[in-house]
Amino acid sequence: MKVSSFFSTKIIVVLITVFLVSCSNSSKQSATEQSVQTKRLIEEPFKTIKLPQQSYTLKAETGGTFVTSTGTKIKIPQDAFVDKNGNKITGDVTVSFKEMHTPADIIASGIPMQYINNGKIENFESAGMFEITGHKNNEPIEIAKDKSIGVDLVSMKQDKNFNYYEFDTTEGQWKELAQNVAVAENDNKKAGLKKLEAMVVPSKPIEPEKTDASSLVVDLDVNYALYPHMKEFSGILWQYAGTDPAKAPEKNKDIFTANWKYIDLEPVSEQMDNNLFNLTIKTAEKTYTAVMKPVLSGKKYEAAKKNFLAKKTQYLKTLEARANEGERLKREGDFMRVLEVEKFGIYNCDKYYGDNLTYALEWDYEVDGAVDKSTQKVFHICKTDNSVVYYYPNTKDLRFDPNKENCLVAILPGDKIAVFDYDDFKQLKSLRLTKGAKHTFEFKTLPQKFTSVNDLNQILM
Repeated sequence: MKVSSFFSTKIIVVLITVFLVSCSNSSKQSATEQSVQTKRLIEEPFKTIKLPQQSYTLKAETGGTFVTSTGTKIKIPQDAFVDKNGNKITGDVTVSFKEMHTPADIIASGIPMQYINNGKIENFESAGMFEITGHKNNEPIEIAKDKSIGVDLVSMKQDKNFNYYEFDTTEGQWKELAQNVAVAENDNKKAGLKKLEAMVVPSKPIEPEKTDASSLVVDLDVNYALYPHMKEFSGILWQYAGTDPAKAPEKNKDIFTANWKYIDLEPVSEQMDNNLFNLTIKTAEKTYTAVMKPVLSGKKYEAAKKNFLAKKTQYLKTLEARANEGERLKREGDFMRVLEVEKFGIYNCDKYYGDNLTYALEWDYEVDGAVDKSTQKVFHICKTDNSVVYYYPNTKDLRFDPNKENCLVAILPGDKIAVFDYDDFKQLKSLRLTKGAKHTFEFKTLPQKFTSVNDLNQILM
């Protein structure tokens, strides 16, 4: 979460830079704070943690549609690309896409989240941000002047008052493209959930066991025309697996001579995790029930074992795929904004965020085992609002809503992280600190290594 200053070192300014993902902000900027340069720099704060990028290869002359892992849809028309000289491109091209929806995403991107509006600094609250680029043979390409790429951007935000911006890397400033971008429900997510619910999961395969020579076995001679559901047990022998000796076949040898009129096998466990079945057989005068387990012998066992292992592998793959898709859909935004991209670059759906954090402490902090604060970056995370605020070390006031879930995160050299966590923040209430009071926050360095944005999400969210 190391975030460098976005401003030239030629101007020394005391400024609170705020990265807003949801609904959080710092105090209003003073006249001095508003005298910053308008050019912002994109600086990735981590050496080892990078935003994931998804790339798609397509024929330029035919175009194509791609759906990212978050559910965002990218729609590329035919003949959409030209080279730097404006010449039409054909053949294979690669389009790459990065998305930023969470505090970890945006912080790791290093993309500035402020907008200079008539000389006034406005802090952004984002409903989704993305970067899209294109290449052919590792050389950058451009979107043709009469073409545009459609981006149906998923979002967690339902509000209709988000504007559409493009980041001008030359000017170092966001430029407004459209106001009050329309938002709709994410029908793709609804369809995905419906499809997931209807997905047929195969039955858990039954693991065969070898026959126990010391015990009697039951061989069921079944009329499959009358009992078709029993066909899957064809060729399987059964041994008693109950705990009541009186139920054992050795004590009920008449079951081998009776002409049974009814037969059924039901798993003891709905999850079929113990490989046990309740056998029920009936005549007009007698009913026999017992707990049985399937067994095989000789070559039948060897063949059945091999078949079982193949079925088990497929079964587990199906369960894993279903679970992964369920988790992906769970993370996918419920809403979608339909956008157009006329050139490759960085785009954002944002709105200005007002000042609502009225509780302020004059603060300082200490990190266990760390001395040089000049190399540290501190972020205030509001879990309730899914937001993050970056504070420079010389910022005097820490502003937050004590009724929401808050934490502080410090980025240390070597991409290490120290925290004043959510539980620590809750303890502040017991101190009965008044507004404007002085308080030193004691951070704890986390022992684990962070190597991905997902690792950061686990801490921030």
